[in-house]
Amino acid sequence: MKRVFLFLACLVTMLFFSLQVQAKDVERLMFVSGPVGGDWYSLGGSIGEIVKRSIPGVQVTVTTGGGISNGPMIEKGKADIGLSQAMLYHAQTNRLEPYDKLPAAKNLAAIGYVGYVLQAYFLVRDDSPLKSIEQMIKEKYPVRMVLTTRSATPELAVRRLLAEYGVTYKDIESWGGKISFVGFAEAEGMISDGHCDVYVGPVLGAIVQMVTTNKMRLLPWKESVIDSVCGKYAYDKQVLPKGRYDFVEKDTPCMAESNIILVRTDMSDDLVYNITRAICENADTIRASGPTYVGFDPRNLVRNVGGKLHPGAERYYREQGWIK
Repeated sequence: MKRVFLFLACLVTMLFFSLQVQAKDVERLMFVSGPVGGDWYSLGGSIGEIVKRSIPGVQVTVTTGGGISNGPMIEKGKADIGLSQAMLYHAQTNRLEPYDKLPAAKNLAAIGYVGYVLQAYFLVRDDSPLKSIEQMIKEKYPVRMVLTTRSATPELAVRRLLAEYGVTYKDIESWGGKISFVGFAEAEGMISDGHCDVYVGPVLGAIVQMVTTNKMRLLPWKESVIDSVCGKYAYDKQVLPKGRYDFVEKDTPCMAESNIILVRTDMSDDLVYNITRAICENADTIRASGPTYVGFDPRNLVRNVGGKLHPGAERYYREQGWIK
């Protein structure tokens, strides 16, 4: 009986230490994505599943997050990997707004670019007398403008574009105009009810309903203005194709925010290499994660990310011949 007891005790001890070793061998990653219901949250879930099934010994926990908060979470080591934007990555490493009061980031690197969202559509109700942004400025027209909330990146994009014209919100208010900062649902209501005559921002969420039920006209930003802002802040320049919406009468240059994947710089090269390879080898899963990513092409991962790539990701891209 004593021998049986000793045998069982040894067995339990061996099992305990075996489990400890296995626990140490498991790489646990925290992935910060976006709000529940958004395309970042679904994309984060897709990437998490790709990594878990492709890389033995790696577990991924996907949590909610946000564009402005994700970079600092990774920088501080509170997350390992997550979604951001090229312009935010550029801003965080160069101490630009909204990170101008934080130290420059030292522990951030990019895996790559995954898609874009067009920003700052300047839309006026069809009954508005405005024919151009330049007319609004020249005549100091008292426009009633609705934007996204001040904490959202689309508002920052609008402010930067207006600044290239030498115009501020205070200028518009001094003309007798009004600026409202609200969520997408409220913005749709303010346009539909006639409380505002201009919306400037992305066509997402309730704004899709707004442009469906209201006749709107697009006032293009000057291409030189778009070029200048993209060059300063690492936005992306894209073309809004004719017919994309009823108000798009011709192919129109448009500013966009590039969605990217960030990781900690101190994450091992081999792990980031394997994550990058897994994403590239499961492109269909990325495309199925939401309408923003239906055109995902692994070769575009090396596009504008706003800063340096992680060495592990670079190694994979060099093997593919996508960078030299």
